[in-house]
Amino acid sequence: MSKMWPARGFAMLAAAFWVIFFFGYVDLLVPILRQPGFDSSYLLETGWGAMFVFLVGAPVVSAAFAPERMAPQIEVALVGFAVGTIAVVVPEWRQLLPAAGLLLTSFVLALLSGHTGIGLRPRAAMTAVGSGALNRVTLLLTVAASIPLTLYAADMVAGRREGRPPTDDITIGLDHWPMQAALAVAIVLTTGLASTNISGWPVPSWTSAVTVMWMGGFSVGYPTHAGSFGTVGGWAAIGWACALAATTVLRHRSPEHASGSS
Repeated sequence: MSKMWPARGFAMLAAAFWVIFFFGYVDLLVPILRQPGFDSSYLLETGWGAMFVFLVGAPVVSAAFAPERMAPQIEVALVGFAVGTIAVVVPEWRQLLPAAGLLLTSFVLALLSGHTGIGLRPRAAMTAVGSGALNRVTLLLTVAASIPLTLYAADMVAGRREGRPPTDDITIGLDHWPMQAALAVAIVLTTGLASTNISGWPVPSWTSAVTVMWMGGFSVGYPTHAGSFGTVGGWAAIGWACALAATTVLRHRSPEHASGSS
């Protein structure tokens, strides 16, 4: 237990950075507080918040309490990969900075937790990785979401390239359109991670479900706002999130997946 305190301490500091200092919770609450000046960009704002609170902050906090679990650390790396990929595609080179920061966060957590392969015994490695089996239902949900979310990401990239309004939705020098595209890619990647039996798999499963539920709900409420899924897409997202949440609960109760959730 005492050997894990550096990993726990770093995780709490990293969570504070991404959730607080990187404006995660501030942007997340924009459509709830209805802050003036953001009337047309509620979804772009809360999308930034959803990514850095749910898909980054939550797994990092989870790593602080259970650093032996691999999935939360991998989830942060996948979000970093999504952010970096979209930065190159747009291109939006400044977005490579948070991408690098997320990848570094994941690597340091893995290093402090002994998950980099350095000094990791074979038995411990097998326990962390799990049985290697994929959950078919979660995998099916990942595939089902990948098509609309890929189209959504492409539309967000087009929004940035075309100079689609709002053009002034910028946080710490970063435009929200490319980050919204990265959110879509990150959801697909983290849900795919949740389909595995890697230790801590419930974390990406729940965070993906909550993220999509959050975005779906506000899309229904603000169907014409930039970055919205629209009314139909919003309800579809809510249904998808409910299906993923139900699948996660059933997997928790399934004996063959017990080792993967520990």
